[in-house]
Amino acid sequence: MGSQMNNDVIEFDKRITAALAGKGSPVAAKTLAARLAEGSAVASVRLGAGRDAVLMAAVAARILAEPGLKALVVAPGDRDVAGLKAAFDSIGADLGLSCSTIGRDGAVEDAIVAVGSLDAIASRAAAKTLDTRSYGLLALSDLDGMADFANAAMLRNAFGTASGKRRCVAFSAEPGPAHLAIARDLGGPVVELDLEAEGERARNAPSSTYSVRAEDKPRLLLGLLSSGAAKPVAVFCDLRDTAEATAKMLRSRGISTEYVLGNLPRKRAVLDSVIAGDYDVLVLTDEGASGLPGSWAATLVNWDLPLEGEPYVARLEFLDAARNGAGVYNFACERYSFGIPAIERMLGSRLAPVPADESMMTPAGPVPSVRPPAGRAPDKGSERRRPDDRRDRSDRGGQYDGRNVRAIQADIAAITGGRPVSVASPPDKSSSDSAKPGKKRGKKGRGSATKPGQGRPAEATAGDRGKRGGETSRAPSRGSRGGNPQRLSDPYSVSMEERLRLYRERYGATGEPAKAPKAGSPRPAGGKPSRGKASSPTHPRSAQERKRPEPRPAPADKGPAPSSPKGIFGAIKDLFGKKGE
Repeated sequence: MGSQMNNDVIEFDKRITAALAGKGSPVAAKTLAARLAEGSAVASVRLGAGRDAVLMAAVAARILAEPGLKALVVAPGDRDVAGLKAAFDSIGADLGLSCSTIGRDGAVEDAIVAVGSLDAIASRAAAKTLDTRSYGLLALSDLDGMADFANAAMLRNAFGTASGKRRCVAFSAEPGPAHLAIARDLGGPVVELDLEAEGERARNAPSSTYSVRAEDKPRLLLGLLSSGAAKPVAVFCDLRDTAEATAKMLRSRGISTEYVLGNLPRKRAVLDSVIAGDYDVLVLTDEGASGLPGSWAATLVNWDLPLEGEPYVARLEFLDAARNGAGVYNFACERYSFGIPAIERMLGSRLAPVPADESMMTPAGPVPSVRPPAGRAPDKGSERRRPDDRRDRSDRGGQYDGRNVRAIQADIAAITGGRPVSVASPPDKSSSDSAKPGKKRGKKGRGSATKPGQGRPAEATAGDRGKRGGETSRAPSRGSRGGNPQRLSDPYSVSMEERLRLYRERYGATGEPAKAPKAGSPRPAGGKPSRGKASSPTHPRSAQERKRPEPRPAPADKGPAPSSPKGIFGAIKDLFGKKGE
């Protein structure tokens, strides 16, 4: 049987080959006719407009090889019948082969080939006005439209079970188990065929590869389009930005162009408008072309060569090689020519780049650039980065360093009498419990504590006190600049006069002069040690402090012995101690 298949391929009628010129692939028709000499087949096809011509050429070849054989061609619907009959007539008319159509009414003409829709054939078979068993070759032009449960049942009822005298051939874009089951039930054992093997189709498609500089690509493409390249034209780019810029460049030259960059819901409608002739050029990315039907472009231009072989072969599926003037044009620039070795390994043949001749390009002149505008971010990432950019811009100037934070805390402490940041000297062991918070405050206020070798900060001047409406200025610290006084961070670092002034601003003066404490009197509970010889030499007790009236004593604090007088120092301690607790 294998030798018979080879003979059939060799003896394929030259008139059929001539009739297929510009209509379909002779190679595919020969392969299918040879398989039908052996038995049934289910063919995976992507032949575009030449699909019907290939099927009818294979049927005509079998009829010529087997005199007396009759064929019945089944279409999914009534609207497909006329196209199938016209395809057979264009091939079989010169061979003396007749073809008729089957309607729901009227007599069936005695013809070698009959074409009808599934509904019409099922109706005639059920009415017993059509003997389907008289046909030895059954051709299903589009099994995808008849593979559902209801149509499959109609097929089985109309043709019955398979017999050794009948063969079946079915075309499908993607045959599945259901397709194979139907073909077996109607024609016995089947073989799957791929009439568009990727490597074979790529080798057979006429192609030209040009070495061209990236800046000359627009001129080369415009030159090809102006020289009469077959339309529609598919232009493939590797990047979205390049595809969009290329489409805009073509539009600026008055060429009707559409583009599909990604998986948009409307991309099928865009392709339909291109096929209908509304646009001459469709610019695509590999992502945008994913999911679109193949075999529609008369000219395929690879503006950017892919860096791998698989995407190149996938692009070839969109070329309708059966069209007159169909071809592939590859632009191999300095960047994307690195993909040529991988493509050649995939195809099994060489692309053989040649330099693009100046005569093929449009005359030198202002051609809009196809490169993305400077600074433009890629489409995918730009939207995701915008929120971050806005956040970055809004944060500038709002980040506070440690010094600013401490300054704010010191302002609050100075105004409200909050907890001091540090303590000038460690509390005496004989101090009451009310002095213990000062030890905690000293731990938190490391930045303002007196360092070894440094005296107490100098007393603030009256001019400094008036700069912020009565706020006291912090004693100069290591981080101060120039003569600008800093804010108060430790109330205990200033003189008694300053602390009493702050006390009056907060609680008001009593108006009653207070008696100065007698020399040698016991130290008030909760206050600071008396200023004698043991007191710091940098803060001597002035005569003004000794004559200052004593304010009204604050409520007694918990912890000290009731016999200890509160006094001025205790009140001042309560003022700055309780507020921060």
